[in-house]
Amino acid sequence: MVGSLSGAWVVVFGVFLLLVKKKYRRTFSATTMGKQQMIDRFGAVDEAVKASVVKKNKQLWRAIREDVKEWVQANWWRWKEEKPEWFDLACQSKVPEGWITDAEERARLDKAREKGRRRSSVDIVKGVFGKVDEEVRVGGRVEPVA
Repeated sequence: MVGSLSGAWVVVFGVFLLLVKKKYRRTFSATTMGKQQMIDRFGAVDEAVKASVVKKNKQLWRAIREDVKEWVQANWWRWKEEKPEWFDLACQSKVPEGWITDAEERARLDKAREKGRRRSSVDIVKGVFGKVDEEVRVGGRVEPVA
């Protein structure tokens, strides 16, 4: 029973991988851990790839935190001037507090972080309760409003 159930899962997963676009199949398995992936990513030449480290969970790049901090501080004002496409407000707001020492810039980032937190909360509430506005409960069942 257990063997046939395991075999069925293998077959289902195999079919799933066949249905997934070929370029995405490799994303389902990795031989490196997340921390090593962040270290490798930070070692990239492309600044957009390098900067994507900051958007990830801080625990994944804790080992290279000081290197990332130095890199961000060394390039921040150049990016502000050049405005690369990846250096949007969302990216800027992910930079940890205290890394940017200019008071006005810190205030702007704090405002962006707070706005992002509020937007995330609103999106979560809409995601959970959004359908409630479009549905009516009738005798224990939920029916869409026409």
